[in-house]
Amino acid sequence: MSFARSDYYVYVLFDAAAVPRYVGKGRRNRTVSTKKLTARNYMKNAFIADTLRVLGDIPLVKVRENMTEKEAFKIEIAMIAAIGRRGNGT
Repeated sequence: MSFARSDYYVYVLFDAAAVPRYVGKGRRNRTVSTKKLTARNYMKNAFIADTLRVLGDIPLVKVRENMTEKEAFKIEIAMIAAIGRRGNGT
């Protein structure tokens, strides 16, 4: 019998003005590595470089934990829909 893994979670990254800027799903210690990113690694995301410059870290909140990948994906989609996407004007 196979069991679904439940080590996934959904998180939100915030900019220096406390505006939610990125929703993602992770597994195990992904947010730890996300918090250690440097502006050089993420120059394509100006908010990360700016937030690191102002705060020295990227604020993040885990929205929900202990989910299967399928559950995390659904929550990630719902959070993006609720917050909106800058790229498509929502």
